[in-house]
Parts: sequence; C-alpha cells; structure tokens
Amino acid sequence: MKLLMLSEENDIFYHILLEALNGLDVQIGHADFSISEEDMNSFDPDVIIHNGKEISKINYKNAITISINELEDDNCFSYKNPKAKNFIRPFIKPLSQDLTDERYRSDIVYVGNPTLLPDCVSTLQADASVVFKILNNTPVPVTQYCGSCTFNDYKKFFKMSKCSLVSKADTVGENLSFKILDILYSDGNPVLHTNDDQFLSDIKEAINGKSIRGNFI
Repeated sequence: MKLLMLSEENDIFYHILLEALNGLDVQIGHADFSISEEDMNSFDPDVIIHNGKEISKINYKNAITISINELEDDNCFSYKNPKAKNFIRPFIKPLSQDLTDERYRSDIVYVGNPTLLPDCVSTLQADASVVFKILNNTPVPVTQYCGSCTFNDYKKFFKMSKCSLVSKADTVGENLSFKILDILYSDGNPVLHTNDDQFLSDIKEAINGKSIRGNFI
C-alpha cells in the first residue's frame, strides 16, 4: 500500500500525526498540497491524507482521501473541535526515541547555512562562555561548525540545546515552518529571528532558562 501525506498548513499537531504515521510498514510519500498531477501519477497512492481546505482538489483515481482539517464534511477530521463529528482525541507524542544525550548539549544550536543568520549573532559566536554549535551539510569556515548528521541526531541537538535558532529564511509566511515543527517535536526551544534586538534578547533569555515554545503552540 502507498500512503501520500500532503501539507497545506504546517502546525505541530498535524506534524505529530505525520510522525506517527511514519511508523507504519507501508510506502509513504510527503509533498506539498499543491502537488502536480505528474508527481501524483508518479507516486500513484492508495491513500491520501492532507490538511488542505479545498478538498475537491484532491481527487485521484480510486485513492481513499482523508482530510485532517476543521471543515464540516463526512470525510474531514478535526483535532481542535471536540464537538466535531469526526474528532481525533488527543494522543501522546509518538516519539519512542530517547533524545537525552549529554554529548549534544549546548547553549545555542543552528542547523543550516550560517550566512542566513543576522550579523547580530556574531557577538554570541565571539563569546567564549556560550556553547554555540552550527550544523550544515556543507562545511563552513566558522569555529562553531560541528559537521552534519542524520535527522535523528539533529533532534538530539534540538532537545539538548537551550535554544535552536530559526532564521527568516527558514520560515514560510505565517505558517510554522518544518524546521520549527521539528524543533518543537524534539522538545526543543525555537527562537525565531524577526528583528535583531528581539532576536538577541530572546536568545539570551532562552540561555538563562526561559521557554519560548509557548509562542508557537
């Protein structure tokens, strides 16, 4: 069986659901809700799960279509409205992996190209008292560079860091980006760059123990 997961809006609850379904012993594909007909035909799914609002757009052959959104439709499910006909009750986070590992501990971690970070973080990079780690698939000439790793190890960095930086380039309009969702899913503390002064303030508060997670959930 082939299961295709489509995302139109990114939020932590839908992300957790997708992570849970990743554990199924079936072939699973991930794509944007605006997937092309060519790509849809190439994967040829048996079941399609999505959170798009225009459910009529997803009508592929004989595939079973399941909508995870807040629309009042027999084929739509809700995880926000307990009174909805097809309400999905809250469930535990499907994370069986223990991410606690002292080797990954830091004050600040950033996954991505450091050139996307604002210049204001240079003061933190120069501060010897701050443990600042940067991970990127391509080596970069900065002293904080720690190499690259698997996604499971990235989650450990997110979990064990006091804050995980999210640049403007990592965001998707008003929606939560997958990087933010991955940080939240890993029980990390995302700090988003909106302006330099607020960014530095949030980072310093996170290093001192403040949780920023509530800004996103």
